[in-house]
Amino acid sequence: YTKVQFTLPEGKHLLTMTIMDITGKIISSENTTVNANTNAVEVEINTQSLKSGIYIIQIKSDNFVKSGKLIITN
Repeated sequence: YTKVQFTLPEGKHLLTMTIMDITGKIISSENTTVNANTNAVEVEINTQSLKSGIYIIQIKSDNFVKSGKLIITN
């Protein structure tokens, strides 16, 4: 598992977390609900099935989109 940290406004949020390869092909996508009591949020993503490489992770909620690089080394 890999931990990802980001900030959200306080409150309950439905997130869609998508992992894509560098060509933009969706490798996995999952929905989760988080309750942001503070602005800092940490979620765990199951990366056990991913091969070593560079991926793009995108996290979306109703009014929030964040993308970043995810490097997996096995």
